[in-house]
Order: sequence, then structure tokens, then C-alpha cells
Amino acid sequence: MGTLDSAALQEAVRGHGILENWLDRTEVWLPLVQTETPRKLVEQWEEQYGTSPALERLRNTAVFHEDFDSLWDALVLGQEADLRRASGKHWASGAVRLMTLHGAKGLEFPAVFLAGLSAGAMPLESPGRPADAEEERRLFFVGLTRAREELILTAAPEFSPFLRELPETVVRETTGRRREAEQLRLF
Repeated sequence: MGTLDSAALQEAVRGHGILENWLDRTEVWLPLVQTETPRKLVEQWEEQYGTSPALERLRNTAVFHEDFDSLWDALVLGQEADLRRASGKHWASGAVRLMTLHGAKGLEFPAVFLAGLSAGAMPLESPGRPADAEEERRLFFVGLTRAREELILTAAPEFSPFLRELPETVVRETTGRRREAEQLRLF
């Protein structure tokens, strides 16, 4: 709703406490919807009125949306990020492909995960077979360049030497100790 004729509604809701309260809050919050990110809006709401498990889940969902219209579409229509990402492009949404670095040559994907980039795995070290570090470096580069929008690299504590060769501009995040997995819910 882009505009709200609160003057016309005030007469209609007079005497209906919950509706009067709704109209008062709408007059305050509707302008913020046009200027604030959904995450900030939810955080402000929680600060002012308190939080709940449902609001926490909404805040966790809102993080992925730049504006309220995008969040609204996701909530009402069930429009996921991969559907928006694939829209009008030649990518199939909802599709996950597992493949070797050799098999990925010449292909591109909106998101690529390179997992297990630990010492001994990249380059691969095996008994009786010396690693061909240069060939494996080329394959690593193939994997890096398959991502169009997002690239996620994972490794155990002893990183592959190839990861140390990446420029300092690459964002690095280290997680703490391993913790029990928790199933996250949006609603």
C-alpha cells in the first residue's frame, strides 16, 4: 500500500480500540517501509514492542531482502532467492549439481561451493602418487571461475596452500568449535 488516507479511516475505526491502535502504528511505520531495510524494520519493531520466536524468524528471513517488496513477495508468494536469481536467465532454479572440477570446465553457475579445500585434499596427496600441484592449481582456478554471483569455499583447520595464495581482498570467516547442528525454520 503506497498511500494511506488516515483521515478517512479515523472516522471508520473510532471506538474500535485495536483498529485505532493499528491505524496509529501504520501512520508511524508505513513511511519507514519506504526508507529502511526489512531487517532494520524488524529490529526496530522488536526494540519497541518486544520480540518473539516468530519475529526472530522474520528477522532471519529479512536479512536476505533489500526492500520490503522483496520480503513481501518471499513471504506471500513463497518466492525464494534462487527463483529470483534464475529469473530471465538460463539457470534452472532449485537445481543442485554435484560435479568434479574437471566436469565443471566451460560451465557457469549462479552459486558455487568448493568444499574440503584442506591440506592433503587440494592438491590431492595420496601414498605412492606424487601430487601434480600445477595441474591441481589450474583445476582450483576452474572451480573459482565457475561462480557468477556467489562463491563459497570451505576447509578444515589445516587449509590448502592454494587458499593462502588468494588475495587479501577475499573475505574470510572462521567458525568456532564444531557445534551441534540446528534445524532452522523460517515460519
